[in-house]
Amino acid sequence: MSIYDRRQLAGLTLVEALVALTVLSVLASIALPAFSSMRDTLRLKGSAEAIQSDLRLAKSESIKRSGNVSVTFRTSGTTWCYGFSQDTACDCNIPNSCLLDNVEYRFSHTAYPGIALASNVSGNRFSFQYRRGTVTAGNVQLTAPNGKALRVVVSGLGRIRMCSPTGPGRIPGYPDCS
Repeated sequence: MSIYDRRQLAGLTLVEALVALTVLSVLASIALPAFSSMRDTLRLKGSAEAIQSDLRLAKSESIKRSGNVSVTFRTSGTTWCYGFSQDTACDCNIPNSCLLDNVEYRFSHTAYPGIALASNVSGNRFSFQYRRGTVTAGNVQLTAPNGKALRVVVSGLGRIRMCSPTGPGRIPGYPDCS
């Protein structure tokens, strides 16, 4: 067996392995912030879509029950929650406070860590009226740690839509808030 044949069977040298690990670590350090930002944006989209869906559910519940349904928000930066109740405001921080037909409708920030919520509605409460489908107008803005933001807007006539504020925090694929 020649020296050339033994060298092919030997595998990687220590220097080759160290160079490969160095290249891999440089690539990982470049890619890690991009993955973190993408994770934050996905959490933001998930939380905004969940709130939009829950507001639509509250609207349909008010029509189904022939009674007003309120969605009340409690916010403090990245610690927030909201709940449904019939006719009155509820406190989502208190168990069994947000009930519809003895079923608790209470949702919290824990599924979306790092996402901040700011409520811009009178009394932090949307009140869906069953007779004409009207509601207290306002919006809820969600912001991710990477600065991206989405807004769930509710018009006085009951239209619920999602948009992205203009500026550096804008998310492509969503209409501009105007």
